[in-house]
Amino acid sequence: MAGFTSTPKENKKCSLNTLLVFGLRLMGRGFSAGMELLCTLNLPYVCKKTFRTHELKLLEEVKYSCEENMKAASKEVQNFKKSTTCGVSVDGTWQRRGHMSLNG
Repeated sequence: MAGFTSTPKENKKCSLNTLLVFGLRLMGRGFSAGMELLCTLNLPYVCKKTFRTHELKLLEEVKYSCEENMKAASKEVQNFKKSTTCGVSVDGTWQRRGHMSLNG
């Protein structure tokens, strides 16, 4: 059975596949969970290489978005407060308290 797409292609890639990978990553799931879901729904699934390609594409977009948001936030702080220093607090202890994260 040949696969089909219900969404337009973007840069020779189906946007539906990108949305599937994005949704799975938001839930903290990966390729195996996606394959299981699509098999349960009796839908064709993407190969692991294609899944990874979409993950890397999303990673680039997320990095770009984060950088733009941080630039906008720093400009906002500079405009709000004439001082150029801004304190930042980062807590990474959740990674050691029994929480499992596939995203970081």
